[in-house]
Formats: sequence, C-alpha cells, structure tokens
Amino acid sequence: MAATLMDPDKLPPGWSMAERGLDPHDLGAQIERCHVRIKENIMPHIFDHKLKGFEFWQASRK
Repeated sequence: MAATLMDPDKLPPGWSMAERGLDPHDLGAQIERCHVRIKENIMPHIFDHKLKGFEFWQASRK
C-alpha cells in the first residue's frame, strides 16, 4: 500500500484537488475519480467527503 498523502504542501506542482480535467456536472466521473484518489491514498479524508457529497447529489437527482 502506498503512503498516504495528506499534506497539501507535498502535492506535485500544478496538481489541484479541483479536478479541472473533469466536467463538474459529470457525477459518474467525479465519483470514479474520488474512488481512484482514495485508493491511491491521496488526501483520502478530503476525497471521502467529496464522494459522499457527490453520491448525495446523484441520489437527489434520481
């Protein structure tokens, strides 16, 4: 298992948690990216929180 990256100051240059490469309205892609980041141990506490929000948003749209 990879080390957990939790310090924003240690993120690679230019890396952003905003996920600018994804359509903010594509919930499926946003949810999948959260799962990837959590699996990679990149800011898992942040992406777990974002995941819950996206899943709530997705459920409310159904």
